[in-house]
Amino acid sequence: MLERRSLFAVSLDAAGWTSVTPSADSKIIYVSSLTGNDLNNGLSTGAPVKTLSKAQSLVRTGYPDWVLLNRGETFGSFGEWRKSGRSPQEPMYIGAYGIGARPQINSGTSWGFITYGHGGATGQSTDNIIISSLSFSANTYNGTNGNIDTGAIRLYCQGQNITIEDCKITGYRENLTLDPNDNGLRNVVIRRNVITDAYALPSTPTTYNAHGVWIGGASNGVTIEQNVIDHNGWRDGQDAERTYFNHDVYIYNSAQNVVVRENLITRASFYGIKMNGGGTAYNNFFARNAESIYLEKTALLESNVFTEAVVAPDKNWGVGINTQKAPSATIRGNLVTKNENPNASGVAGIQLYNNGTPFSGLVENNVIYNWRNGIRIATPGNGVGSVIVQNNQSQLSNSSSAAVDQSLNGPQSTFTYSGNTYYSQQGTGANRLSGTFQSLANWKTKTGESNAQYALLSYPDPSRDIAGYATTVGTGTTLESFITAARAMDKSNWNAALLAPAVNDWFRQGFGMPNLSAPTVASGTFANQRLPLSVDLTFTGDIGATPPLTAMVVVNQSTGLPVPPTSVTYDAPTRTAKFFFTGTLPEGNYLATYNGGFSLNFRSLLGDADGDGRVNTKDFNAFSGNFGGTNKTLSQGDFNYDTVVNSADFTIFLSQYGRSLPAFAPPVPAGAGSLFGSIGVETLGISEDVLA
Repeated sequence: MLERRSLFAVSLDAAGWTSVTPSADSKIIYVSSLTGNDLNNGLSTGAPVKTLSKAQSLVRTGYPDWVLLNRGETFGSFGEWRKSGRSPQEPMYIGAYGIGARPQINSGTSWGFITYGHGGATGQSTDNIIISSLSFSANTYNGTNGNIDTGAIRLYCQGQNITIEDCKITGYRENLTLDPNDNGLRNVVIRRNVITDAYALPSTPTTYNAHGVWIGGASNGVTIEQNVIDHNGWRDGQDAERTYFNHDVYIYNSAQNVVVRENLITRASFYGIKMNGGGTAYNNFFARNAESIYLEKTALLESNVFTEAVVAPDKNWGVGINTQKAPSATIRGNLVTKNENPNASGVAGIQLYNNGTPFSGLVENNVIYNWRNGIRIATPGNGVGSVIVQNNQSQLSNSSSAAVDQSLNGPQSTFTYSGNTYYSQQGTGANRLSGTFQSLANWKTKTGESNAQYALLSYPDPSRDIAGYATTVGTGTTLESFITAARAMDKSNWNAALLAPAVNDWFRQGFGMPNLSAPTVASGTFANQRLPLSVDLTFTGDIGATPPLTAMVVVNQSTGLPVPPTSVTYDAPTRTAKFFFTGTLPEGNYLATYNGGFSLNFRSLLGDADGDGRVNTKDFNAFSGNFGGTNKTLSQGDFNYDTVVNSADFTIFLSQYGRSLPAFAPPVPAGAGSLFGSIGVETLGISEDVLA
């Protein structure tokens, strides 16, 4: 599981939204285009200012000031923004107040919000800003009357610690642009926005391309998560039809540490993500893209779902993942299913492309189902064992193309195959080497994959598609109706069922793959300061009900004896389960394990105030510093848990002085198990001898 990057020091609330509290010295400026007056001070809803330029003049750079726009009203452009917040913990906040729709920013053919320095490097830095709950529209743009500045949010100035959340951004040439002049932009989070319908005319531009999100080469630490990114780079019925110049997301070559996770990335002009700078793509849902992910730098692509790839107007195409120029990639746990292009040329679920670039890669635990071609390997690799393909299921039950097609005549030692299951309707064998289909016996001999299978697998429900999911969640019966519902979301009606994690889990269930969005244990502690003692677990989401006592197994590793908890509670708002014990615990090192996965080491040692496993002078100092006190805890010298620090605790300390516990035993890893759940195997009804 990919770790979640923290959003500065600003917390997320129970619903997953960024929660910001004004500081004691924050100045909050209210803006109303209908009732405001720039002669007002803007400090209350009863005396708002009228224009965004006036609002910016009233907030102070280096302070945690706020600018709030009245919901349901329409405003012009912010102009050049030159102000910063105090710190990541105390950002400048630009958002909304009141009731109704997001405040509407109509910026014509120019920018909606741009940081100072758009003409080049200025030496100024714009830092510590949150932009939340605004709607941006290029209301007079027609595809031909725009220019380089036709963008909703354009972060030109160098800066850091910027969050864009719950914004609707639609219809610009480039909806969201980060660091186009390479001034240096760090730690930017783009989350839970609706970013749609960027376009430019003509369809083969020589100057200005159109993208949903564009990330410049000097950007470092950009996170794009849980957004709806749809139909960028083109418009139906106009000259801006699909072209390979325009994309949903474009990441420039030298960008670093870009993470794209849990987004809907659909109906791009060509690429879902043109990932030139590499990075991480995790648990995204891709649909109706000509090519969903294209690489030129090292990348981790994990647990994504790709479906319904389409042909581009001038290219017979349909690719899930293309490594193209990347020097290395890890492609793990992805599902590639149901291609819309029935032709063979330019169509592959996973394509390790030969661009003359040495390549090292790991392709494992992926499922490719009913794509026109499964895994195409046309890379020279990078020496012996540099390309590993293992534990994949490439199942082409509706195609006579190759489940794996290795097309180069380089040294076979470059490629390591292991544990894969292949199927194709091709009668002479599922896989192809250098243009020739191979029987299973020949494949094993030539590749060394002794545990390969040519077998048709039986999945729980492999026919699942996005139209079926739309029906399941009540958003119509087509991809278009599902996306329409997703595009209508904002903070007031955000629906987890319309996000990539839920969609992807539903698809994975059809193939016996594990769910990823089920809540997991985020952290655990041993609460030993007062009675009753407990092991407390905090989950990444609401688990819905109190877990059973049997889910927690606690063993005293010093004696080998189990010490089961006697009761359990669960608090949904804090997502915390507490497993309680009766009385104190016997001395020893303990290992607590939840559901056979998450584990926690803790100690129980009388007289050990600081929990370091030794009773020494540090513990005496804790006791003596609180002697005679009441309402005290273990760390304050209350060794007998009566909340009073007195001679009884001193007696315990004397009896335990000098005792210690050994270091914790190394953890024993839980069995990894199979990535795949309930899957049947139907081997081909042809013996190896016949195929040889």
